[in-house]
Amino acid sequence: MAVFRLSHFRLSTFRRCRRLYKYRYVERLPVPPNPHDTMGSHVHTALRDLMRLPPEQRTAARAADLLRAAWAVNRTGFSGLAEEARWRSRALEQRFVALPEAGGRPLALEQQVDSGAHGGGAAVRPDRPGG
Repeated sequence: MAVFRLSHFRLSTFRRCRRLYKYRYVERLPVPPNPHDTMGSHVHTALRDLMRLPPEQRTAARAADLLRAAWAVNRTGFSGLAEEARWRSRALEQRFVALPEAGGRPLALEQQVDSGAHGGGAAVRPDRPGG
């Protein structure tokens, strides 16, 4: 059964440019990796993993460790080691690493939800507005 993945980004792409949506998500034309997407992916992964930890383990140091771990898995989109180092340094200096200890419980974590619509599933991301 095919799963239709729906996210805030996909919806905004569709609203902004239907042809781009078709090329990217229907025809699945390859998109060259770039530093913005790579860093965004790593920050998203690190935050997701951080919020899955108990509140007492959510520290700035742990967030930085999770970001480094995500970075070690995917290093695409950079023109060379110097550019990669600049982006990694930028990501480590972002506010999410310097935030005070993140206590409490997250409102929602990313998960897949199956609607059963149209003979397949729909994966949505409740961690983002509208999707």
